[in-house]
Amino acid sequence: MAFITFEKANSFLDENKLRFTGTEDLAPELERAENLIISRLQATYPTAISAWLTPATTPKLVQDVAGALCAAWRYSKVYSEEQISTSSFAVALETQAMDALDGVASGVYVLTDATEEPAVQITSDDFWPNDTVSDDTESDDYSPRRFTMNMEF
Repeated sequence: MAFITFEKANSFLDENKLRFTGTEDLAPELERAENLIISRLQATYPTAISAWLTPATTPKLVQDVAGALCAAWRYSKVYSEEQISTSSFAVALETQAMDALDGVASGVYVLTDATEEPAVQITSDDFWPNDTVSDDTESDDYSPRRFTMNMEF
């Protein structure tokens, strides 16, 4: 399985500083990134993940996440001895990738080129309070309303 090529990971790196030289050079970071992505998206895209075997079959956003993670981890590893603190570039790149991954997993971002709809669908019922709470005092979900979503303050 290979979500990306080494060129994709290189697109997140400065060509004058650091590069992946080939598929074998990318392999340690890519294996880690793929494991993380599969673990995080398994519940959201349970059947589509098994089809992500090549860059051609992997959604573009997933490729971006994998490439950014690989680049961030390599950059952090290579420059760890030269810096007292963690590289802000590596941290920013990893944070952006993880935010995108979390967005896909939660259903906020949808993989438009995926072969299935996400298993997670966000509806108005996921946000409280909303106007679906019953006004019936005998109802199990009765709660006296202080306001409704249509009220102006």
